[in-house]
Amino acid sequence: MRILVVSRSGLPFPSPTGGAEMLALRQAMGLADAGADVVVVGQGTLPAHNGPGSLRLVEVGVRGTTTSSRRALYYAKVLLFAVAAGVRGAQVLRRDRSIEIVHSHHSATVLVLRALAPRRPVVHTVHDNPYDPNDPVPSVFERAVRVLNNLLLERLGIRLSDHVIAVSPEIDLRLKEWGVSGAKVTEIWPTAAKRSGTANGPVEDSPGPVPGPNHPYLLSVGDLTGRKRMDLLVESLKELPAEMRLVIVGRGPDRRALDQEVRSLGLNGRVTILDYVSSAHLTALQRGAIACVLASEREGLPTSLIEAVREGTPCVYATVQSVSLPDTEPFLAHLVANSPVEVASEIRKVVSLTGTGGATREQVRRWAEARFPDPDAVAQRLLGLYAGLLGSSRAGPSAA
Repeated sequence: MRILVVSRSGLPFPSPTGGAEMLALRQAMGLADAGADVVVVGQGTLPAHNGPGSLRLVEVGVRGTTTSSRRALYYAKVLLFAVAAGVRGAQVLRRDRSIEIVHSHHSATVLVLRALAPRRPVVHTVHDNPYDPNDPVPSVFERAVRVLNNLLLERLGIRLSDHVIAVSPEIDLRLKEWGVSGAKVTEIWPTAAKRSGTANGPVEDSPGPVPGPNHPYLLSVGDLTGRKRMDLLVESLKELPAEMRLVIVGRGPDRRALDQEVRSLGLNGRVTILDYVSSAHLTALQRGAIACVLASEREGLPTSLIEAVREGTPCVYATVQSVSLPDTEPFLAHLVANSPVEVASEIRKVVSLTGTGGATREQVRRWAEARFPDPDAVAQRLLGLYAGLLGSSRAGPSAA
């Protein structure tokens, strides 16, 4: 089977920090490992692939990344990259008639493909919780962005696609509340990269700096935007022991404000912010952290935490309201929290689970493998879904 995967792009492969890009890359690699021929529209350089299938990158052709010091420009760039990726994907489809199916990871890309590309079955992954007017949003601007991205564009993308993948129970629930037919939606959770060695085994050479053994550290991976609440996580560090550090991997318009907050709280020596890390460095950071934390306002099932817990690292996920999650206790703990004290308290609790006499990293890894999908299983499920669409007599897009 020959598949075109169109990422949102904007962040360089092979180790993007954004959940959508990371998931697009992991799935493309899994499909190639399963024997499919995969063309990825993205940005940067793909990891080496030696599986039975093939994996090839077609660059979007837009220079730069979504990095910006202004929030409005950041969101505009994200949309620009998604549109550019769709245009590039349409060009690929015109040239390569052997491509049988398209998997898109942004709603705007679906719109562009339907307008410009020869018709192919299109699968669309919904990564972010669809718009709900009851969601707490900190500003009028953020609400306007949600209305555009997670309501208007998402509804159009869903309507024009042949099938939709929800990456979490929360997103699946939201889509059904919108009235999307259950027959059109498949829930497939995120997966992690295949490890090199065991959870405590070697990673690639020169992974980059990791805090020393005398400084236990927390790790948080995600875009530096308001809804990720990295400021709340930084504040929670004040409530934790002085020897504890925080490593943040991400980039975005809130970087300057985050740097200022770190200085104002006197945490300069305890917080490290890395714009971008290699795949090897990210794995080393995940394996070395005492816990990984995400304080995002809303995520269905955070990709970065699933990656970490499959490396044997316990995780904390804090949101502003309850979300529908599978049974992720105790090593991927979820709580509703709006204060640094609440977040710090949960971090202490999770860290204690793997302290002296507690669970080993290998036990955490085995726990995660029992709850979250294996990359090979995800690839086989996707291939089955694609085959079903190709075998269907449906000629046009389904209605939501």
